[in-house]
Amino acid sequence: MEENTVNRFKNSLPAAALMIGAAVTPAYGAIVTDSLTFNWDANTATAATDWQSTSPASDTAGTWGTTGTDPVLSAVISSTSITQAYTFDGIGAVSSPSVLGTNQFSSIAPDASFELWVKPTDLTGGEMLFETGGNGRGLSIALNGSDVVVLMKQAGSSDPSEAVLTQTLSSGDIDDFIQIVVTTDGAASHALYVNSVDEVNPSVVSASSAVTFGDFGGTNIASLGGNSQGGGTQSGAGDIDNDATYGDYSGQIGLIRIYDDVLTASELADNFNATVPEPSSLAVALAGAGYILMRRRKN
Repeated sequence: MEENTVNRFKNSLPAAALMIGAAVTPAYGAIVTDSLTFNWDANTATAATDWQSTSPASDTAGTWGTTGTDPVLSAVISSTSITQAYTFDGIGAVSSPSVLGTNQFSSIAPDASFELWVKPTDLTGGEMLFETGGNGRGLSIALNGSDVVVLMKQAGSSDPSEAVLTQTLSSGDIDDFIQIVVTTDGAASHALYVNSVDEVNPSVVSASSAVTFGDFGGTNIASLGGNSQGGGTQSGAGDIDNDATYGDYSGQIGLIRIYDDVLTASELADNFNATVPEPSSLAVALAGAGYILMRRRKN
């Protein structure tokens, strides 16, 4: 290689390095803050026993207490922006946001969105991720084997399986944190999204699915990572089928956001991209760096 060519190549390295350095620093978007009522972000949590809702939510008073040994706040390795999460070992459940009493989510109905970022240990058995409500009405988000299951029930209903939404996961889906979003509205139009960048819509597997909510409060406390009353009974929508199908959760939860409105497809994607960086940015930058090197070498 001629001396001038070598010098040009050397001079091109700083620019290429800058491009590569910028590429490996993930660029995350901003979450949707309009109508955000509760925001539990484990990245900002400092206590192993109390998980407090923080800004930019409009209501920052909610704090999840603990039951038994769950959950444990620990650092995690993830390709997402989640750097620490609460780990559940399948024993016990977190009680309701302690300062909000038994009707903590009554103010957000009927239009609401529930967003969870979770990393299950496996896809076996029935595990409750989140539930709120009493025997008369409520909503639960659970895992039943490889299925994400959303159970809904409204007050005064004679059908114990009012609305059930399902979406099937694969083992590859839980290699890292996944986004689960449930949206509901007063027109009984409900949806379940998994990693909403794909806008995955579920099937409604219940014959009578026209559930309208008066509220999500109910008479029982909410729970996270298990049934608040234990054993799958007396746990809001978790006892829709009057059995113990859904027990305690084994895995991690890094984010919970609850909105008092229905998130649009664009907003769901915004929240997804705020946690998962664009996968193409590194490839584009590396290609650009290679192009610079090739051009300068030719010259």
